[in-house]
Amino acid sequence: GEKILLVKEIRRGKYVWGVPGGILEKGEPLVEGVKREVKEETGVEIEPFCILGLNNWAGKSIFKEDPYNQSGFSIFLGANYVSGTTTPDGEEVIECGFFSMKQIEGLEFAPHLVYVKTYFNALKNKNYLLLAKEEYVDELSYRYMFKPNTLK
Repeated sequence: GEKILLVKEIRRGKYVWGVPGGILEKGEPLVEGVKREVKEETGVEIEPFCILGLNNWAGKSIFKEDPYNQSGFSIFLGANYVSGTTTPDGEEVIECGFFSMKQIEGLEFAPHLVYVKTYFNALKNKNYLLLAKEEYVDELSYRYMFKPNTLK
């Protein structure tokens, strides 16, 4: 059955469960950034295929490393497992694993993740937006949507 990859990390001074994620690098495409963050935090390789939802946060950023310290938003993606064994990075994440809907009952989630169950149900019921498949070669090619050596 469907499972969700969760991470246990410190938020506002205590350990809580959440989803892997982070901030995109400058010029980094969404899907590539999600794959990178998940691999860094959990050791798992995924292939995102849909958008489950958006969550905006207004005011001061929740991320210490946010250079702008401004409002922003989180995009929650559904993904297929590709490979890897769940291994917490030991820096941001102290524990990680795949959980069923029943297993997440009773877990303490970060305040900004109150919608985890909603997104889990959206995935289960196929109530989501599909992501377009795009090949990412490098930043320049991605920005201008051509492959190197194809223009003369």
